[in-house]
Amino acid sequence: IFSENDGSKSIFLNVGNMKIVREQKIKLNRETINIKFLEGDKISVKTRYFLENLDDRDIKETYLFSLDQLLGEKANNYIERINFFSNDKNVKNLRAVIKFDEDGNKIQREWFSISSKIDRGKPLIIEVTYIIKNLENNEFNYSFNIKNNFLDNKAELLEVNIDGGNKNIVSMNYQGYDFIENKDGTYYFYGKDVKLEDMISIKYN
Repeated sequence: IFSENDGSKSIFLNVGNMKIVREQKIKLNRETINIKFLEGDKISVKTRYFLENLDDRDIKETYLFSLDQLLGEKANNYIERINFFSNDKNVKNLRAVIKFDEDGNKIQREWFSISSKIDRGKPLIIEVTYIIKNLENNEFNYSFNIKNNFLDNKAELLEVNIDGGNKNIVSMNYQGYDFIENKDGTYYFYGKDVKLEDMISIKYN
């Protein structure tokens, strides 16, 4: 995708799985990702993270979600809206933008973040929902390649649900897992003790 860019236009690269700033004794018991293709070439994504504090103290931490684009003459706006929830309560997020070079290409990364506390020995559910728009190449990528800094960089249970809507799903790939088709034409997989790395790639037309 880098080699196809002539430098005049920006290209969507991926959205990133949530991470935390510092390494903490926070365990990710379960992660559920729901991806739905909407009318008007938009994609709805909702991810819920079921976390547990294994430390002997309360932990106040910053939770971050990212979006990367290969930067052309002007950055594109791929996020229509984004919302964070902490234990089902809406939390206002902050946004920051960084730019860096990677293999000779200019990358822009948008960070969206919230702060939330997990009491000692207690669970916490963080949810991030957003609408993606204006993708250029009929390919949606969900990346786990940014280190998460959880106690173990894995999910005891990872669940991915994909609803293609009026799109034709050409391929779905993640670490060789088999996506199962439901009777209604949607897809899913459940994985146990999944190492959070690589990328979910969905190609469609």
